[in-house]
Amino acid sequence: MDNDQFFTALCIQTVVLCGLIYHEQQKNRRLWVREIFANRHRGQWHTLVPELERDPEFYFKYFRMDKADFEQLLHMVQSLIVKKHTNWRTPVSAGHRLAITLRYLASGNSFSDLAFQFRVSESLIGRIIPETCAAIWNILQPQVLVPPSSHNHWRDIAKEFERKWQFPMCIGSIDGKHVAIQKPAKQGSEFYNYKHYHSIVLMGVCDANYIFTMVDIGDSGHHSDGGIFANSSISKFLQEDSNIPPVCTLPLTSVEVPYCIVGDNAFPLKPWLLRPYPDRGLSDDKRIFNYRLSRARRCIENAFGILAQRWRVLRTSMVPNVDTAKQVVKATVVLHNWLQTKNITKPADKQKYITHHDVDHEVDGVIIEGNWRIDESDWESLEVPVSSRPSTFAGHIRDIFKDYFVSNQGKLPWQYTTISRGREMP
Repeated sequence: MDNDQFFTALCIQTVVLCGLIYHEQQKNRRLWVREIFANRHRGQWHTLVPELERDPEFYFKYFRMDKADFEQLLHMVQSLIVKKHTNWRTPVSAGHRLAITLRYLASGNSFSDLAFQFRVSESLIGRIIPETCAAIWNILQPQVLVPPSSHNHWRDIAKEFERKWQFPMCIGSIDGKHVAIQKPAKQGSEFYNYKHYHSIVLMGVCDANYIFTMVDIGDSGHHSDGGIFANSSISKFLQEDSNIPPVCTLPLTSVEVPYCIVGDNAFPLKPWLLRPYPDRGLSDDKRIFNYRLSRARRCIENAFGILAQRWRVLRTSMVPNVDTAKQVVKATVVLHNWLQTKNITKPADKQKYITHHDVDHEVDGVIIEGNWRIDESDWESLEVPVSSRPSTFAGHIRDIFKDYFVSNQGKLPWQYTTISRGREMP
């Protein structure tokens, strides 16, 4: 055998030997599991959760839903998250996976904390949570988060705003929030916002029952807030005349106005989007308009407040990558809608997800702030710079509402007392 043949044979033997060693290492690695994770039956799914089933109040606090809702949700998502048994180990059950995910959303605990609590490795939890959040979104979104498809549906929403908050022709309340995330790898300043942290944006419109009707999730916090709103699916949807009902008359009048949503001063004034008058030397009729608009706008404040209180992961700076963070936010929104939709069909004394005292309510013209504000987070709202003057038509629409709210047909008995009380406050 010459030198070349010998060298070739040696190389082949070396490659084969390295392959055998690598295969053995991988085999040993697959078979090796830390003892703490091998004893999965000692984790919270097998120990604490069965105890919580005997205490409905604490079960609800733990999962943000009762046992019947948990089992119904599990039945809906099970086929999407169940894993097959293998020769190497028994997979984490679908119920166990759902419990881990809901506890993460409800508490905001880190993956490492959840690993110790549920006796499941941190790396596996890092796969379970995005998979389960995606399943929750895919199942619930078509049921509970589809923009109204008919004009009658929008009119029903407007009737609820008029009944509860005496703001006619209103089909939603809008706001946006920066959801904090830790700096994504290899993204530079792409998600670094002007408030000096990394974020993705959640923008939403809700109805008078604090249920989101439209959301836009995942835009980069680095983008200007004005650009985020202008390019959002919400803005584009509302600008399509065919998507919302045609103009209609204000109650007890012959004055026609378009249906609209209400927002704060962060949003631009549009014919279909009303915001307050600038707070500078306002006349009483403009102060009354601002007061009446703020009453309707509180719906979105309360929806976001309850969302962050129930699903406390939104109050943390999320560690997962951007795609996972988006899935997490999506899951919290559809869970909120699903649970609140079920909640409002129950008698008041049976409601749990949102009770009367959880949200802002009014007594003799005085706003009583909801319990969520006691635990209010510093969740940053959007600040949309208004770079151009609103159109004359948009200003005209706002003036029509302003005049209506001080007319005999549209005024409230206590509104002058309320703005006088506000004027006297320091």
